Order: sequence, then structure tokens, then C-alpha cells
Amino acid sequence: MCPLNRGKVSMKSHSKRTIAACLGSLDFRLGWFHRYPARFSSEVLRQALFDIAASMGRPPASILDPFAGTGATLSAAKQLGIPSYGYELTHLGTLIARVRLNPPASPEAALRIALMLANRRRTGSLKRVDPSLIPWVGESNAADIDYLLREIDLVCDSRLRSWLLLALSSSLRPSSVWLSGSIKPQIDPRRRYTPMRDHFVRCAMRLEKDCELESSLFVQGCPSIVKQGSSQILNLPSNCIEAVITSPPYGSMYDYYDVHRLSYLAFSWPRFSDLQIGRASNIDRDGDGFTAPRTMKRWYQYYGKEQSVEGRLLAGDDGKCTGDLSRT
Repeated sequence: MCPLNRGKVSMKSHSKRTIAACLGSLDFRLGWFHRYPARFSSEVLRQALFDIAASMGRPPASILDPFAGTGATLSAAKQLGIPSYGYELTHLGTLIARVRLNPPASPEAALRIALMLANRRRTGSLKRVDPSLIPWVGESNAADIDYLLREIDLVCDSRLRSWLLLALSSSLRPSSVWLSGSIKPQIDPRRRYTPMRDHFVRCAMRLEKDCELESSLFVQGCPSIVKQGSSQILNLPSNCIEAVITSPPYGSMYDYYDVHRLSYLAFSWPRFSDLQIGRASNIDRDGDGFTAPRTMKRWYQYYGKEQSVEGRLLAGDDGKCTGDLSRT
């Protein structure tokens, strides 16, 4: 969390009631959309927004999230009427963010199309499927994935096409033999493949509810833009950002590509391993399961005392902001 204005206003000058009123009582809601590691919790995000407004004496005029992930910060900002910008390196994170910020005109109609595709008695070809995906999902599911991908590719509406892809991505892991409870990709020899089409329908139904939940609260006309790319080079106009709210990647805990290996294999997405910060920390691609480190558990249990939301980005050892994105 990083306000970039020059003149800070003391929290004593503005009551909590005044700040909350400026932000519409911080009334925003966040859906699930897709499994994703270390998602930005609504409690931490709400506190970050409140602290920035308290520091500035008003809501920020614009927000940047340089590690946008699934777009939670941008969605909250759009619900509060604050223009926002986000950068996300991964294909999956960008897809999730774009769907949640710009869903189909009618999520209900999108769900009907998903049901229609799932109920068709057609199948695809294993020849077009990455061989590395088949041991994870089985031949029958792999053929269904190929069929759905070909059908989705024929959809002209880009928002609907992205929505269907996201529903398909969500259905991959539950239909596979991925070890339950493991963030790292591991095959469970005791687990059996389950019909991917059933999971596709279930995930589409949940996605429809998530889109309705958030989009019904969006302030019309409020810009919210997410770009795919590295945040090391921010291609933004000068002085367009007034505050930064983000949850930087946990570089020593996750390989953000490998934890979503099935989506990258199914969609033939490129993986920029040289930009994956987890590899710099020597994270093993496979292991014996994932146990959340004690520090991570404490962070979620006592996030109110944790300064990393403010200090992990553009900060020195004292936890104060040292960067100035207003000149970017």
C-alpha cells in the first residue's frame, strides 16, 4: 500500500466515519472466479484502502496494482468508482482479471451456452492435446478438452470466449488426479479421473454467480484496465497514478506457472521461466505436498499487524515508500 501524494494528512484530522463515508463505507464484494495461490483477501484490501484514504484525507484519484493477479484490487476500485490500472505477468492471472472486470454482457446467457456445449455428444482428438496433459486428466477428458477448445475458438464475442475459457480452466484440476490439498503439481495414485464436462458445468455456474456479484456493483464509466506484462516497465502516462495497492508475489513459496500447470498445458500458453521469480528461490517444481510456512499462517491470522502490504513494494528497510511512480 503506497500513497504517492506529497502532503500526507494525519489520521487524527479525519475520523474513521468520515473516511468510510468518502469510500462509500468500503462496500465492495469479491467473488472466487478461479483457484489461485495467495489471493488478495478482502479484509486486507479493505484495510489498505482505508489507510490510504486516511493518509490522504480523501479517496485516491487513481490506483495501480503492479502485481494484479486475479484483479481483486481493480475490481474493488471499480466498485468504489476509483479508476485503476493493473499489470500481470501470467496468462491465467490476466484472463481471470479481464473476465471479472469485463464479463459478458449477460453471464446468464454465457452459462446457457456453456450448458449447450457440455451436453453435445461430440468429442475431440488426442492428436491436438499436449501429451504431458493426458496422464493428469485421462484420455476421455483430454479429448473433451480438445472439443471444447475448438468450439470456444469459434465464438466471435471476445468477452464470452474468455469467460468460457476461464470456466474450462477451472474445471481441469477437479477432473484430474492432482493430489488434493497440494499446491505443487503431484499425481495422487489413489485418485480417479472424473468427467470434465460435469466440472465444466459446475464451474460455469459458479463463474456466472461471481460475475453477477461483482459487476452489479461496478460504477458505470469507471475505467479499469489490466495489461499483461512485466511491471518492471510501466507504460503509463506521467502523473496518472496517485496510489499503489498490491500484494507482491510470494517468490520464495510459489512457482506461479507450475501451480497452474494444467491450464498452461491445455491452452498451450507460453511460460516465461526466466521471469518466474520463484525459480530464483530454487523452488522445486514437484515435492511431497505443500505445508503453509508458519510465517504465512501468521500473516493471514494477524494481517492487521502485518506491514508487508505497505512495505513489500517500493519500500526500504524502514518500511516507508521510497519509490515515486508519479514520474513513471
